[in-house]
Amino acid sequence: MELIGILKYRNDILKDIQSLVSIPSVLDEEKEEAPFGIEIKKALDFTLELGKKFGFKTRNFENYIGDITFEEKEEMLGILGHIDVVKAGEDWNFPAFSAIVDKNILYGRGVLDDKGPIIICLYAMKYLSELGKNYSRGVRLIIGTDEESQCRCIKYYLNNPEVKIPTLSFSPDGEFPVINIEKGLLKGHFEIKLEDKLIEIDGSRIGNIVPDNISLNLDKNILKNFTQNEIEKLKEKEVILEETDTRVKIYVKGKATHSATPELGENAFLKLMEILRGKDTQDKNLNKVVKFFNRYIKEEVSGESLGVLVEDKKSGKLTINYTNILIENSILKINIDCRFPITANIEKIVDILKIKSKEFDIEFILRKITPPHHIPETDELVQKLLKVYREVEEKDGIKPKYTGTSSYSRSFSRCVAFGPILENMENTIHQANERIKLEDLDKLILLYTKAIYELIK
Repeated sequence: MELIGILKYRNDILKDIQSLVSIPSVLDEEKEEAPFGIEIKKALDFTLELGKKFGFKTRNFENYIGDITFEEKEEMLGILGHIDVVKAGEDWNFPAFSAIVDKNILYGRGVLDDKGPIIICLYAMKYLSELGKNYSRGVRLIIGTDEESQCRCIKYYLNNPEVKIPTLSFSPDGEFPVINIEKGLLKGHFEIKLEDKLIEIDGSRIGNIVPDNISLNLDKNILKNFTQNEIEKLKEKEVILEETDTRVKIYVKGKATHSATPELGENAFLKLMEILRGKDTQDKNLNKVVKFFNRYIKEEVSGESLGVLVEDKKSGKLTINYTNILIENSILKINIDCRFPITANIEKIVDILKIKSKEFDIEFILRKITPPHHIPETDELVQKLLKVYREVEEKDGIKPKYTGTSSYSRSFSRCVAFGPILENMENTIHQANERIKLEDLDKLILLYTKAIYELIK
């Protein structure tokens, strides 16, 4: 069915995206009737009011989350999005919440993640409702408010007895053509008690980012282990050594990237371990950490030297990021964020981490394992979304993707990520100048309208 008629709402869609983006819905302290802050509540209210204006049934679950329903049926299509956004940050060409259009490009925090897609899907529901067709499924747009933090919104939703899980769902919060596999997640840390109570380590406090800087404050005697030539080479690598009477501080730079793709970054902590290789730090337990990392970790993200390298065609390689390194009560903790493919034997991997670290009197503490999320390529949901993408983009042979990131898709048993990042689109999500070209906005309008239609017709 030709659905080009949806573009009659293009200007209205743009205007309402701008209105929603102009609300700075960043997580804030809890207020009365606003569990995640006043601005997030405003954004939720705006979206629900728009759904009401279109004649749909809306529900607000104590401002934790809301939903908008077009036709309640036995079988439902769920669309999972969120109206909370990450902080604006710096280096914007325009104010982050001004939602400005400049040279046919819409700028603003949330235009891609995830306010733009939510408004588009809501207008697609409006347009399809106006066609007067008898659809086999209803549609429920679910509007989260805490996706960028702890996903407390979706947990609240699923714990509500009034909520019925949709038959099938997609989240417009990933990439095209379809992400049908999200790798498993393993979180834990290595720990060992240090002898030198004056040792300090700083930097790398974000759990899902490759650390781009780290500093280590320790006994000055470490410098006796470095030749002048080695010190000069360190300076060339932007390693800074700051001396006092008895201590030395070593600053190391890296390159930040998301834990889902650690191969794209440079881990400052791993570089520090390489710098200290073969040097006596005056703390025998810190020396054990250095030896452990240089024997089994090196600067790898694949776990190859550790003996945990796993790879498969469907979901790629296992990756490990070493991050959020800190000292608490003289205990050095080195957190790991491991993303593993669907064929990985995660229990065996945990055993290897414990055994290899124990060789150096280091303990590995497992905190959490989240299994992979996998919807088979043969599933109706995946096949219909692939069909829509092939038709709109006029591309054959398109296959679904896997990712190391985690999205709302894991919340429902039969859910995938579908857009909003097109194959040739610059991905500016979470970056300064988050933006979308208006011609790409038109593509998204068609893609989401056709996708909803295919899944409910």
